[in-house]
Amino acid sequence: MDAWRWGGFQRFDESDKQNAQYAAIIVGQMGVKDMSPTDLRKFMAGKTVSVSPYINNNEEGIEGRSSVKDFETFLQLMHLYYTQPRKDENLFKSFITKEKAQYASVLSDPQAWYADTLNKVIYGNNPWADDPVPGAEDFDKINLDRSFAIYNQIFGNAYGMHYTFVGNIDAEKARPLLEKYIGSLPATQKENKYKDNNVRLIKGFTEANLKKGKESQAFINYIFEGETEYNREEKIHLAALIEVLNIKIIEKLREEMSGIYGGGFFGTVEKRPYVHYTIAAQIPCGPENVQKLEKALTDLIKDAQEKGIEQKDLDKVKETWKKQYHVNLQNNGYWLSILSNAFIDQTNPENVLDYEQKVDALKVEDLQKAAKKFLTLNNMVKAVLYPESSNITPGVKTVKPF
Repeated sequence: MDAWRWGGFQRFDESDKQNAQYAAIIVGQMGVKDMSPTDLRKFMAGKTVSVSPYINNNEEGIEGRSSVKDFETFLQLMHLYYTQPRKDENLFKSFITKEKAQYASVLSDPQAWYADTLNKVIYGNNPWADDPVPGAEDFDKINLDRSFAIYNQIFGNAYGMHYTFVGNIDAEKARPLLEKYIGSLPATQKENKYKDNNVRLIKGFTEANLKKGKESQAFINYIFEGETEYNREEKIHLAALIEVLNIKIIEKLREEMSGIYGGGFFGTVEKRPYVHYTIAAQIPCGPENVQKLEKALTDLIKDAQEKGIEQKDLDKVKETWKKQYHVNLQNNGYWLSILSNAFIDQTNPENVLDYEQKVDALKVEDLQKAAKKFLTLNNMVKAVLYPESSNITPGVKTVKPF
């Protein structure tokens, strides 16, 4: 089951960011009604039930799963997370103490420090940019009463929650249970919306050279981001382009050059809080190989833009995708994702039925156009983490796009 609606913690004031961001997590640490998490585990012994409320950047909801025989218990627990979350000062303090201890020394890890520092640079220190590594001081900003109040503000009104159930469900047996446990949830009409806090990648070509750590290792990052359209073609063209580029990275950077042991491209098109694409490459390597691997990676991008991609690589992607599609069709999680995403993204859920036709229709020209559109070499971030022993001068330089 997944139930969600537009909203999320980013619609609250900046002073309440942590209170809202962690509200559902904290309630998950405290239990429901008169049952602590320990009591819940004892009660659920022998049952297959899990329920979790969540508050994301731009959505909020509740998800879970159960066996067929425990379906009513599942709905009862879901109902309690809406109506009777449990407040426990001691468990709250324990959670905060553990989180602060966990993150107190994280930034001493070079990769964590690099991710945190780079994120601040590329998003201009926007406080709403995702925190790769929350600071211990962030947990000092959480107030139990305020966080609990925000949780109740969100989940105390179930208006607009859209439920998707997938699995072995007898509709006639389920109907009275759904009426009882979902139909009885408090719901007052309101507008459900998310907020755009203007988190945008820095414009222009930005080169960031950073130094941290004693080990002789480096990390190369290429980051692209920008506005686009939200449709099936944009998403599938971008996804196919990334798959083909990863094939070339394996062939060229790993097998031919023996320069890397992992890494590659990933990316997606997102609809909230504004329609945009994000693409990133992560290439771990030895510091002595940075320059030649940067050139090789850039050449792969330019080849995709100027020469296009090879038909054999696209055919390989098509074959892999179609095989995985038939595996996915047997998976409840896949159907849940397809159906619930179709609701919140306001797309046609029947799109899943002609997926193979869309894959077969892909042409090398589609990917060449995508490479030119998405991989803008004059409007991107190129960043490298070097060890402290490197003779590279650290710094950040941005050249505005022409």
